[in-house]
Amino acid sequence: RRQLGALPVLYALLETLQVRDSINRHCLTRAQVDHGTVAQVLILNRLTMPLPLYHIADWLTRTVLVHVLGVPAAKFNDDQLGRTLDAIQPHCQEIWQDVVQRALVQAEVDLNLIFYDLTAYILHGSFTNSQYAAFGFAHNTPMDKRKFKAGLNVSADGNIPAVYEPWSGR
Repeated sequence: RRQLGALPVLYALLETLQVRDSINRHCLTRAQVDHGTVAQVLILNRLTMPLPLYHIADWLTRTVLVHVLGVPAAKFNDDQLGRTLDAIQPHCQEIWQDVVQRALVQAEVDLNLIFYDLTAYILHGSFTNSQYAAFGFAHNTPMDKRKFKAGLNVSADGNIPAVYEPWSGR
């Protein structure tokens, strides 16, 4: 018995958006399991049953994904997941642009009107080495709290976030 839930629909969506291919274009590897496949498992886990990295292999054994991917669940240990996250990090913007461009084309989204939103997020804790966490002004947020801001361009037709960028709380 294997869990299905939303996995078939979400997997098909990731395939339509060519997420795995985009990641593999930007993040080459000689590992037995490519970064695109590992990232796809991470994304599906986040969307259906978010777990710590060290539990994802166990989750994977209970899903239909092991048969669809043809890769043993043991290959998705937390070390492999961490290496994939490290490999993807420098290429996030390019991967995001690939996926968004594909979504915009697939959904035939009209880009004649774009909305820009700048949102501040209050942080708690110590972020002494962060280039984003800082004291600064943002309406409706306390001045004495560290924050970061996220800028987002969103299409009016389809509400697809096209471009995003983190900003310092300053």
